Amino acid sequence: EACKIEIDLIGKPIGKQDQYAAAFGGIIQLEIDRLGRVTVNPVNINQETIYELENRLLMFYTKIQRDANNILKEQSQKASDNIESAIQAMHQIKEIGVEIHKTLVTGNINLFGKLLDEHWHIKKTISTRMSDPNIDKWYEIGMKNGALGGKIMGAGGGGFLLFCVRNGERKKLRSIMEKEGLKYMDFRFDFEGVKTMANF
Repeated sequence: EACKIEIDLIGKPIGKQDQYAAAFGGIIQLEIDRLGRVTVNPVNINQETIYELENRLLMFYTKIQRDANNILKEQSQKASDNIESAIQAMHQIKEIGVEIHKTLVTGNINLFGKLLDEHWHIKKTISTRMSDPNIDKWYEIGMKNGALGGKIMGAGGGGFLLFCVRNGERKKLRSIMEKEGLKYMDFRFDFEGVKTMANF
């Protein structure tokens, strides 16, 4: 229903992953066919890997606000214009998603972090608004202070910066990022998804 409202009725240039992630909860893999039909597959991750992920992922608020629609519109336009570099980048991102699925199932968090880094660099080639000098600076500082990889959450351009850190580097990276003026945001994975709180 959320996708129908945002995409079909309002006409926003967005994908379906955010709405489905919120609705279903947990860590999921989405398969979206050419007609837009979505199949939701929960990723089979053991509890120890989930704990390790929560411990090794750090999220920071950049305090940069942006209109995600403008960024997503540029990406969609490049794809519809059949710009080869953008389409190639999107195929690479899809393949990284497949590899990330494998790392989560096997519990290889180090490789997961490195794939995040690869994903971020490819994603930046799709849109000129994906990053800016400040985000690039913070990312570089993170990589020099314990991060294996990271990315701006969502469309990019601002919002929240996520890092996957090496074992034992969590406190160091958090301290460095807070000195840079970023706000640390604690989180846990939610596996329940959307819940009906009251039904009148």
